[in-house]
Amino acid sequence: MRKVFRSLMCFVVLSPLPASAGLIHGSIRESGGPARDHPIEIVCPNSPPISTSTDNQGDYRVFVGVRGRCELRVGNTEPATIFSSDNPVRYDFEIGFDRGRAVLRRQ
Repeated sequence: MRKVFRSLMCFVVLSPLPASAGLIHGSIRESGGPARDHPIEIVCPNSPPISTSTDNQGDYRVFVGVRGRCELRVGNTEPATIFSSDNPVRYDFEIGFDRGRAVLRRQ
């Protein structure tokens, strides 16, 4: 019985933990200045949307619990593709306009 218990404990201890993602942060600019208090939404597959907003300097920080491809939307802009990782990732954007629609341009 002890051998089974020890084997089971070794398996549990040595098994890899599920991977989790990390911090996504950056800044949003508009008309050459910080985009203050703009709502941000990050949508990743198989995960509920994450909402936050920029601070007075146009900066944002959000923890994303999954790795991989996600979409970031600022207010009513077209979504921008981003990728979450186990390591912190920085995405800086400028809000611009294309054919009358608000778009995010990577800086």
